[in-house]
Amino acid sequence: MFQPDDLKTNEPLLWSVGRGAQVWEFFCACAEGDLASVERIVGENPDLVRAHYEYRTPLYFAVRENRMPVVRLLLDRGANPFYNGDDLIEMAKVRGHTEIHALLESRRPSSPRALSPVQSLAQALWRGVASAQKLVEDLRSPGATCDIWTAAYVGNLDRVRELLDQDPSLINRMGTDRSGSPLVHAAGRGHLEVVRLLLERGADPNLPEEGNAPHGRAVYSAVYGRHFEVSMLLLEHGADPNQEVESSADAPTIAIMNSDSRIIALLAAHGAIWRIPAQLAGM
Repeated sequence: MFQPDDLKTNEPLLWSVGRGAQVWEFFCACAEGDLASVERIVGENPDLVRAHYEYRTPLYFAVRENRMPVVRLLLDRGANPFYNGDDLIEMAKVRGHTEIHALLESRRPSSPRALSPVQSLAQALWRGVASAQKLVEDLRSPGATCDIWTAAYVGNLDRVRELLDQDPSLINRMGTDRSGSPLVHAAGRGHLEVVRLLLERGADPNLPEEGNAPHGRAVYSAVYGRHFEVSMLLLEHGADPNQEVESSADAPTIAIMNSDSRIIALLAAHGAIWRIPAQLAGM
């Protein structure tokens, strides 16, 4: 296998758990069916079953090379066979790895993953469901009960404050759906006063999201939503102006795509860097 440069070093990977050379060793052991080495590596760092590089995982290499004992071990240790949809199922089928195909299918959830309240609401708004905006208004009303992520998403300042008074540890906690922290939800919807409260209570504008946003996503979300004042407030509190989201560019690029000159200037004033694709650099 070709070894990329960033899998030759001992530096932590940007988008994945693990260090470069360590992840490479794990990939190779899985591809070779070296069960003893796989057991050793997982024993030293159980999180490596979640390692990935360009959508390739340890389980991917084991499935590709028909290494049933390794596949079984990785699944038992928590590897996700549907990390990239049905790719592994299809690969096992095409390659004729019938036992592995059956094993992966046996791990398919019997029912779709339940959406969190925020996800359900966001999907309803995106689809233009008539009752969705009324629900947002209800959730913003005094006395409404909902979790902190939903409260931040709809801009219910009093409910966010109430929940933080009850449990301050919620400030930087990801929702069960891994869709973001309360700050990310408030920033993405442009709720300035909720963002201000969260920052005052200690919200981290650069809170990393494993495998998705290594430098946080609050500014990215505000820029994506064209929320100038929220973006400015986050940057004033030390947010990284170059926040990137996996497979979705970075904040400066999003501002350019939006033709948002005010936010472009704002990001530049806080040290944003515009990255020119290599294929365009010589033009």
